[in-house]
Amino acid sequence: ARGRLIPTFKRDTIDNYRREVIWEESVAPARCYVAEVSLPFAWNNRQVLLRIGGAPSGYHLCVNGREVGHVSTGALPAEFNITKFAQVGSVARLELRLMDSTAGVRRLEDFDHPQQLLSSELVSQPTIRVRDVVAETRKTEGGYLAEVGIVVKSDALNEKSARIRYELLDTAGMVVKQGFSDLTLRMRGEDTLRFVYAVPEGMLWSPSSPLHYR
Repeated sequence: ARGRLIPTFKRDTIDNYRREVIWEESVAPARCYVAEVSLPFAWNNRQVLLRIGGAPSGYHLCVNGREVGHVSTGALPAEFNITKFAQVGSVARLELRLMDSTAGVRRLEDFDHPQQLLSSELVSQPTIRVRDVVAETRKTEGGYLAEVGIVVKSDALNEKSARIRYELLDTAGMVVKQGFSDLTLRMRGEDTLRFVYAVPEGMLWSPSSPLHYR
């Protein structure tokens, strides 16, 4: 069975480095969504990411009049790195220019697009950061093993080192596995740290006992 873990951080850290994006819909000269978000000085020398939950169609993203990128379908979440397009200490103008997506194209894509633009947020992360956390459980002769991968990404233009600490918690909040790993990434490098935990059979997820680890 495959699973997904969400890295957790202190509440005040999330609030300091996250901004909700409030979009306003416009129809001139074409249908689009516009928002203005301030970038505090505390985000200096960090990466600024825009996360979009979904859109009524594919779209082009522009920041301060410059195109950052595009997606062909708005049915799926997307993330854009806008660090080079937005200046810390100022207000960034965000614009989503929707593509013309006909009903026939949507049927071919086999995706249900949301009727409105879904929740979006700006997130500030360090130059070297945890980009994702993935988990996979497999059966072995002695029981079950959970392998957790911590994907670490560097956006620095030089070599960068970091120490990544982790804790795996059971449903009672008890620590069942903890540790740390050191790694060094080259310019804009990425690597995955992995650790393995032997899962007791009584702590496996099932429909009757949907236990989750954090």
